[in-house]
Amino acid sequence: MKLKRWVLLFLVFGIILLLGTKCYYKEINYSPIKDVNHNPLKIKVEAKLKTFNEEGTLPNGTVNKRTGDPTSFEKYITVNVIVAEDKDKTKISQEVKKLGGEILRGEKEKGVILRAKIPVAVLKRLAASSQVVRVEPYIASQFLNDRAAGIIGAEPLAAHGFVSIAGLTGANQVVGLADSGLGRGKWEDLPEDLKSKPGQKPKVIMLKSLAGRPRPDDPVGHGTHIAATIAGTGLASQGKFAGLAPEASLYFQGILNKEGEIDPPADVTALYLPAFEANAYLYVNGWGSPSNAYLSNAAQTDAFMRRHPDFLVIFGAGNKGPAAGTITAEANSKNALVIGATENIRPAFGFDNDNVNELARFSSRGPTADGRIKPDLVVPGAGIVSACSPLVSSNFSAFSQYTRLSGTSMAAAVGGGAAALLREYLQKEEKIALPAAALLKALLINGAAQLEVTEAGFGRLDLVEHSAGFKRKNLSLSRGKRRVGGRRNKNLYF
Repeated sequence: MKLKRWVLLFLVFGIILLLGTKCYYKEINYSPIKDVNHNPLKIKVEAKLKTFNEEGTLPNGTVNKRTGDPTSFEKYITVNVIVAEDKDKTKISQEVKKLGGEILRGEKEKGVILRAKIPVAVLKRLAASSQVVRVEPYIASQFLNDRAAGIIGAEPLAAHGFVSIAGLTGANQVVGLADSGLGRGKWEDLPEDLKSKPGQKPKVIMLKSLAGRPRPDDPVGHGTHIAATIAGTGLASQGKFAGLAPEASLYFQGILNKEGEIDPPADVTALYLPAFEANAYLYVNGWGSPSNAYLSNAAQTDAFMRRHPDFLVIFGAGNKGPAAGTITAEANSKNALVIGATENIRPAFGFDNDNVNELARFSSRGPTADGRIKPDLVVPGAGIVSACSPLVSSNFSAFSQYTRLSGTSMAAAVGGGAAALLREYLQKEEKIALPAAALLKALLINGAAQLEVTEAGFGRLDLVEHSAGFKRKNLSLSRGKRRVGGRRNKNLYF
């Protein structure tokens, strides 16, 4: 026994002699550890129901509710299922079907989100999968236009008057937007204000339906109005009702399905990425889900903007005012620019909106569910005149090719047009080839007149006493130690 022990000790000692004198350094790949620090999707999550409710249960009002169509049973619920990686969608799709559910969207789209209708009874089993990061109730989106504001009266507020900066027209800017549609949805038959002008870049560079509709037509009139507010030429009114950035181009994606419902991709990355790859660095969304909670659309927007710092997303705050904490789920985004709506400038418009320093009653108020300031800014969003889809009736008899709408959708479009002009300025005057989204957001906020913080964020973009333009406000840009100020300043008036 002792002999065996001595032999073993001898062997161990011999190995130490052989290896102990040969110390060496080996490079180790620490990227997997770093990835875990920055990518929570790679961390295994608890096998419980993962919703925005901290107790791990479905929020009040979502269980035992019909999911939309008349054939739905109360025992079913529509949810967003967020998986760890795109490749996991195949397995989770199969699991949903095994559990008696169906995939509604996302199976063949880019991204990490599936929209599914499943029995409530099996929800916890689905959430227990290691590939599932989060399960949240799906809340149908709504267009953020308010039709209850009796838009009648004298000369209405025209979108063309909000910004007047000499020499800025939105030239070489591309603005992306997802909305109901454009006119009849045909390249060769666009509304007058959305047709290309000879000698200028094409007005609409993309026109596509992403929701299964045969073509991206506009039977509700929302998308046409938003698009022309941003970049309409004013051709049908000899320039009277031109958009804010009349020489900008539009990258348009239709999200109205065959039933006429808003049906955006399960993962909004499928909207942003192709627009970004087409050089659309601004993106306007005039729709949202009426729930003040940080859900997947906001999370994916933040993630995309973090990966693409030159890309600015703009959301309307929502139309569920005047109560506090009524902004949409999308408006909970941390990186996006969220815009609410003020009342009109003049009482002569014939309705109650007569004070530009007060929020329109319909405009959703902050703060966010976790207490952050939102919206970021407010602009007039009532009685905005812009192009009318030929598939709806105009409510503006003086110009039948135009109509008047109110809502934070309209305010978001105004903000998108203003951002296009500001981006053009930074490229032309400041020689910044790719202005960061954070810079655009900061400059727009810096030019605001302060109002009630929890309602109007950092304030409203200043307007002069008439509808001809923004109040001139000197914004001094600074680059590190070198101030662009005084005689050496390049002043931006906004």
